[in-house]
Amino acid sequence: MKAKFVDENQKSDFARAFHEEISFYTEHKDQVKKKEKKMRERMQSCDTDHMFENMSKYIENTEKNEKMPVRKFFNNTFDQLLNDAIFALQKTKSKATGE
Repeated sequence: MKAKFVDENQKSDFARAFHEEISFYTEHKDQVKKKEKKMRERMQSCDTDHMFENMSKYIENTEKNEKMPVRKFFNNTFDQLLNDAIFALQKTKSKATGE
């Protein structure tokens, strides 16, 4: 966010100093807002519901895992235990949200 400053005395030292000060504070405020946004996104990505939804989408998505879908790999490795656990988590989540 750049501040525009128009004054008939733009050439004066006071006007240039004022313009630099306004620019400094607006750039500083913009940087702080960007940092806050990144922090909010990071905190949201650490939320357990968000992580569970992303993990569930990844497990269900077979396009990225055409040769060996993740669920098939887990079936071969852990038998049905992991599928049962994922189903139980989804069931518990749906009960908690009232669906």
